[in-house]
Amino acid sequence: MSDDHKPVVHQEKPSLETSPKAVEKTQTILQQSKTKLEATSGFLPPPGMLEEYEKISPGITTRFFDMAEREIAMEELALKSEIQINTALAQSYIKADQTSRVMAGVLFGFFGVLAFVLALLGNNVGAGILLSAAVVSGIKALLPSTTKTESPTPSEGQKKLPPPSDKT
Repeated sequence: MSDDHKPVVHQEKPSLETSPKAVEKTQTILQQSKTKLEATSGFLPPPGMLEEYEKISPGITTRFFDMAEREIAMEELALKSEIQINTALAQSYIKADQTSRVMAGVLFGFFGVLAFVLALLGNNVGAGILLSAAVVSGIKALLPSTTKTESPTPSEGQKKLPPPSDKT
């Protein structure tokens, strides 16, 4: 016979044992095969690993904690700087809006006076045009600003920081 045409031998599937001894053996194997998963973030390794590091290099735990504290301090400093920048930016937007309203008010008054003078001189068409400009300027001075700004959002690489502590 060639290797391509080997006879097929049917084997019975082994049956599962349900005896208490077999169940106990299965549970023991499962318990031994389970692994412990530890997830950490930041500079500090898991506690068990930290103990092993300390055995290899005494004092490393203190250095890890110092490094973590410095990282937190830097994150707080960055957050405070971002708050200061956003505050300054908001104040500049407010000042620009106020300046815009003042200019619109000045133009309202200027166009209104010019329209009145032209009406007295008999130029009703010019007075009407300037009066229209005065009304538009007046409306602009009274309307809220249409400038919309969005606060910058953290990029994917940046993490959202907790509020800074008042330890400064």
